[in-house]
Parts: sequence; C-alpha cells; structure tokens
Amino acid sequence: MLELNDRERDLLIRLLETARGETGTEIHHARDYKTRDSLREEREVVMRLLEQLSATTPVVR
Repeated sequence: MLELNDRERDLLIRLLETARGETGTEIHHARDYKTRDSLREEREVVMRLLEQLSATTPVVR
C-alpha cells in the first residue's frame, strides 16, 4: 500500500484531475477507434484512482 502525506495526496489528486480532463479532449480528437478505446480505458483508471484517493480522506480544495 502506498502511504501519502496530505500534500502528496492533494498534488496527486490535482494531477489526476488534470489528466482526466486532458484525456477527454484526446478522446474527442482521436481519429481511430483503437486509440479512443485505449484512451477511454486510461480515463477509467484515472477515475478509479481518484475515487480511491477521495475515499481515504475528504478532498479539500
């Protein structure tokens, strides 16, 4: 299990939120289905990670 302090967790959450938004844009601009599917899978992983991080402690923004 990965242990993070508050600062590290907050940074990771912000980076994952940025990645989630950018991945959505990449999916929209992808020209082939293989790339879109790969990006959708990546977005799902990012969303699961965000859920796990949010479940461990409240997110303060």
